[in-house]
Amino acid sequence: DTPANRSLLTDGKNCLFSPPADPDELAKKILVMSKDVRLRNHLGANARSLYLERCSEDVVAPQLEIIINNTINKE
Repeated sequence: DTPANRSLLTDGKNCLFSPPADPDELAKKILVMSKDVRLRNHLGANARSLYLERCSEDVVAPQLEIIINNTINKE
């Protein structure tokens, strides 16, 4: 659980957050997911949708191309 993660992910919707450097809490979250098929499927489906909408190559590559072109054109 970090601010950077929270800017993209939502706890309980597409992930389960645990505090940094807290292996006990991380283990608890892993156990919860290992026992709850519906939760795993829910988080997995939502994470996949988020990836396709905001993080896939088809989305990121054009944005990166614009940044690179703007940087080159400024020089």
